[in-house]
Amino acid sequence: MISFDQIQLFNGLLYMDRVLFLLSAIIVLHFFLEWYFFIKKRKFIFDYWHYTCFFIIILPVCIMYPFAGSVINIISVGVAIYDIQDYVNMAYIISIIGYFCMLIGKSICGNKVRRNYNFLERELYKNFNSERYYNVINTINIIILIVLIVLCLRYPEYVFNFRLIRYSEPILGPVINAIVSFSTYSLLFLFFRAIKEKNKVSIFFLLLNIAIILLIGTRALIVQPILIIILIYLGLNRDSLKIVLKISIYVVLLIILNIIFDNFRKYLLGYDNIGLGFFIQFFYGNNMSDLRDFAWILTGFNDDFLWGKTYLSAILSFIPSSLLVFRETYSLGKVTNNFVGIEGEHLGLRGTIFAEPYLNFDIWGVAIVGIILGYWLQYTNNNFLKSMEMKKDIYEIYANLFMYKLFAGLLVQSGGFFISYIGIFMVLLGSFIRRIK
Repeated sequence: MISFDQIQLFNGLLYMDRVLFLLSAIIVLHFFLEWYFFIKKRKFIFDYWHYTCFFIIILPVCIMYPFAGSVINIISVGVAIYDIQDYVNMAYIISIIGYFCMLIGKSICGNKVRRNYNFLERELYKNFNSERYYNVINTINIIILIVLIVLCLRYPEYVFNFRLIRYSEPILGPVINAIVSFSTYSLLFLFFRAIKEKNKVSIFFLLLNIAIILLIGTRALIVQPILIIILIYLGLNRDSLKIVLKISIYVVLLIILNIIFDNFRKYLLGYDNIGLGFFIQFFYGNNMSDLRDFAWILTGFNDDFLWGKTYLSAILSFIPSSLLVFRETYSLGKVTNNFVGIEGEHLGLRGTIFAEPYLNFDIWGVAIVGIILGYWLQYTNNNFLKSMEMKKDIYEIYANLFMYKLFAGLLVQSGGFFISYIGIFMVLLGSFIRRIK
């Protein structure tokens, strides 16, 4: 293990290596300067490249670096923080190497754009404009809500956290997975519908979908489509700085509401110590814990490389893990729990986006995935910007992001790849429904 000169500041609130902290500061400065010059050149406030990199690298890795090893994390991981401290720098370096490789991939892609939409993108766009398609989505959501209400009466202890019911009732695991996966896409589609139609019916079904997600306990599913919509809105209304201020306020309120709901959910579930301040909750809780969790995984990893097993498990995710021992053993969540010794009702540790490539294929996997991811993200961004410059509607703009959102997750966090299968199914379902005479 590389030796680092660690320092603590502000009574242990910060714990870091001076050189890596300086590197982090340089990366953050470069990111915002490059973003500034992008705005000056293209007249866009935000694009998909900067949006994505901010939320997968800049915030969870660079900005969170000095907090990830702080002893204050004992509120979330207990005494394991003392082992985690020895691996934060390693987790940070691996993640930054991946980011540098993303920049290489971005450079290789340059300004390339597509000439034509592929089959899935074309069908998705047609689905968005189909009244029949939304009727089917709304009907499915009504059925899902009825199922969840029945489960609430039968298992009241899992209200607002039904994603954990798989541990006590394994047979319900695939059902909850299917609901979560369906809601991932239906919520975004219904958001688009509500924006386009602006009628009470579309808003009602959007709120119904939100209620489903709150009952399951996957709050991030609500945040993600809102951020995507904000990103598109900024692109289509990029001449007013007042919009930037308003959007910034909305994002901050969204983060605060997310933490408030998390505390409320924990209160209902009987957790203690839920009254932590916003600062402590954000920097030392589990909302931005990717880098800390990656370091935690490394404490029990011991270079026991998996050589693609978690990826294969994800590809086979259409088979319930109860029917396939391999999936039960090598799902990403199960693997990370085994490395750190977590037992019981826990879905696994996230790690940064380059944790899984490293666990499977060492630093070479990080480099290759980084280049591919950077190229693909830049290519997606080029098409995204082109659509907004041409003032396309919100449906067509989102279609440019669909393939990246479908398959990029397999490269960096394969645990949710079943969601991609559902996404493909929903597109094909709409294609079939539209063709029924």
